[in-house]
Amino acid sequence: MKFLVCCFILVLSFALPKDGQALEMTEKNVITHDEWGAYFKKAAIAGTIVIKKDGEPGLHVYNLQRAQSRRAPASTFKIFNTLIAYESGVVTDDKKLFKWDGKPKWIKAWEQDLNIRQAIAFSAVPVYQQIAREIGAARMVSFLKKLDYGNHSISGGITRFWLDGGLVISAVEQIEMLEKLYHARLPVSKEGQAFVKDILPAAKRGCFTAHGKTGWAFTNKKPDHGWWVGWAQQTSEAKPIYFALNADVRDKSQLGLRQSLVFDVLHDFVQLREKECQVN
Repeated sequence: MKFLVCCFILVLSFALPKDGQALEMTEKNVITHDEWGAYFKKAAIAGTIVIKKDGEPGLHVYNLQRAQSRRAPASTFKIFNTLIAYESGVVTDDKKLFKWDGKPKWIKAWEQDLNIRQAIAFSAVPVYQQIAREIGAARMVSFLKKLDYGNHSISGGITRFWLDGGLVISAVEQIEMLEKLYHARLPVSKEGQAFVKDILPAAKRGCFTAHGKTGWAFTNKKPDHGWWVGWAQQTSEAKPIYFALNADVRDKSQLGLRQSLVFDVLHDFVQLREKECQVN
């Protein structure tokens, strides 16, 4: 059942909370979708999803309280780590190779030299840790403030702050960042924003092609949580629909649920059945 929580002009304003506390949302159209809880119940995990149609003020939300709660972005930060790297001159194209140090890695695909396009596709943490070191703490904080990303914190160290350190962001804030990135409205170069959009991994199912980034955060605030954030389009010409999913993840067997839940909700949202779609 859908119902309108409040009817105001969309203004993205937040009260700065302590880490993990709910953010105050003011003057915002919010339409809650309790019926989307059925997808989470079927998957046997707790979570939230926020959906926003491009150009429309309303946010469509399941589990509003969690949607406002800031959590570690994990590998979803690779989107904006890449942007900061481009703006800092650490990465200027997708040809530069980041050398493997020859040591065994958690994921086999990381055990090779990788360019930035491959690194974000494989979610290569060691590559992005190298990138963060090259950016450096001072520039990183400066860009986090300039972009207004989450709480701007790099506590926990330059190679850990987005994984299990002090940086936190909410699903609602992820949507705001994504919409600005898509339209090149962030206070950095349009070239850098276009570069990041071009290298984002794509996934297809049913009516939609989605571009975005997954994440899996291991922190001392159990349970662990997973993300998938990005935008989806029914055709390449269609206006994007932005999405941000955050859900509890107990182990690797549940990682695939991040994308399947988003696709389920997207098809429900536009009231299309996958069999009605022709995806080449």
